[in-house]
Amino acid sequence: FFRLFSSVPMNGVDLQSLQKLERDVIATLDTLQDLHVMVEGDFVPDLSEGKWHGKLDELLQNYAQLKDCTLPAQVPMTLLDFVDQGANPDGYLDRLQDGCRNASQTAHAKRIAVQTFRDAMQTCLQDAQFFSEPP
Repeated sequence: FFRLFSSVPMNGVDLQSLQKLERDVIATLDTLQDLHVMVEGDFVPDLSEGKWHGKLDELLQNYAQLKDCTLPAQVPMTLLDFVDQGANPDGYLDRLQDGCRNASQTAHAKRIAVQTFRDAMQTCLQDAQFFSEPP
């Protein structure tokens, strides 16, 4: 999680704020998992209305903490979609790095091709016979 946000400009956000955000997100996910087990699970010991309401209250408190998060970091929607599909955020960074590396290699190859073309044109322009009339 921190590797993901370490690549995003933070504008003065400290590591403690990120750690608090991570704890809040994990707590919310844990609560959602507990609710999932309560609803879909085959065996839930002592499931009462009070426990159900307690978990829902806990979830609402978790959402309120996340809502109050004031981190200025902007997370790309493509990253959120990537994580929403169940993929690891580190994989998103790896893909992003691969894309940047490929774009850099392509730009380098184009630069070499343009330099080669320029050199060939200069050679042709310097060759007096290149512009002479055909026989």
